[in-house]
Amino acid sequence: MSAILGTEIGQVAARVETTKGTALAPTAVHGGIEVWDPQVTPVVGVAERPTAHATFGTPAGIPNVRHYEATFRCPLKGRASAGIAPDIMTLLRGCGLSETIVASTSTTYQGVSVLSSQETITLDVYRDGKRWRLTGAVGNLVAEVRRDAVPYVDFSFLGKYVAPVDAALLVSPPYVATSPPQPVGATLTLLSQALIATGWTFNLGNELKLRQDITDATGWGHGYIANRDSVISIDPEDELVATFDFLQRLTNGTLGEFVGQIGTVAGNIIRLRAPAVQVTDAPYAEREGLLTRNVSLRCRENVVDSNDQFTLRYT
Repeated sequence: MSAILGTEIGQVAARVETTKGTALAPTAVHGGIEVWDPQVTPVVGVAERPTAHATFGTPAGIPNVRHYEATFRCPLKGRASAGIAPDIMTLLRGCGLSETIVASTSTTYQGVSVLSSQETITLDVYRDGKRWRLTGAVGNLVAEVRRDAVPYVDFSFLGKYVAPVDAALLVSPPYVATSPPQPVGATLTLLSQALIATGWTFNLGNELKLRQDITDATGWGHGYIANRDSVISIDPEDELVATFDFLQRLTNGTLGEFVGQIGTVAGNIIRLRAPAVQVTDAPYAEREGLLTRNVSLRCRENVVDSNDQFTLRYT
């Protein structure tokens, strides 16, 4: 009798690689990541052979380069105490973020630009009785905080192809019991002005690439992040010009600080801070009879040649 594979049974485990593109197999200790709806898509190139024949049709194409694309969602949450990395720590590092831990105080993530300093991860995705493995993987993230929803992070990863195998799920991965912080009662400011909005979205904006390598069986060496253009989106109620003039900030190119923070319990307080955002769009909108703005903020460098466009901090 053929097996039956369920869609609601799955896991994700991730491990930082020592040599980029060479798998370091994740084990149960590298699991414990709370994920929703993990999906893996294989992408296989096929070179066609458009041979001229007496009839329509062509010979079989030649399969060549192959890789995986993986997506899943994780709740945005910290730990029971400050100064301990969150359960998504390896995923954040795989998205080109550095990690700085201050014991009993904070864990902070910010961008890495130098290619040699970027890290790659081995990512295992389990769905019931099967396992897909991405090696040399790098990713992007989109974090969203809304007043009426669980705060979450959508991850998308690009990595080398490893043939799927039948594999039992990991036994007793160390899941973090901490629940995501309530999104209400949050802090939301732009240029020191408190705003009334439904929430915020942060797109890290990584440009994901795979290093081309004919000597590798997949045609690829490992992933890397070629560029990053981070954007924050908010939907505040419009204000009087005397209070906060969105269009003046847009036309003047004014730079200023954005802060979005949720949580009140130590270890589970999460803050996104961008010290020099620029309003790049602010069209009018409407929400239940109130005039609003759909504001796009580009995260600019605060100090030239730095990686200070933003920080994501758990305290």
